[in-house]
Amino acid sequence: MPATTINIYQKLQKIQSETKELIRTEENKFQKYFFFNELQILQLLKPLLEKYKLILLLTCGSNVDLAKAKGSSETYAIKYMLSKFFLMPVKDEADPDYQDSGKETITPEEKKQVNKIFKS
Repeated sequence: MPATTINIYQKLQKIQSETKELIRTEENKFQKYFFFNELQILQLLKPLLEKYKLILLLTCGSNVDLAKAKGSSETYAIKYMLSKFFLMPVKDEADPDYQDSGKETITPEEKKQVNKIFKS
């Protein structure tokens, strides 16, 4: 079905089902932790947003210092909002419990139920 003949909720569901996992590859050497950055999210999302003809319009939160409001919304807030909104699993390869099984995070039955909800 072409992207132009489905509604916005169906487009969002398709993007959510096609996103790949985020892996914490960036390292904060001072505080010794790994994180994912905004660029990683955008590299995953931009082709899907283009494929389904969607754009995201984000606005800054309120803050007396406009530079801080803009910086905050463009980094921490945006990357977590996008990763949560598009249901992107986050993996930390440095975590000793991390195992790349190559399996999906939801079962085929759960996927069918989600798709059924979005189609109705």
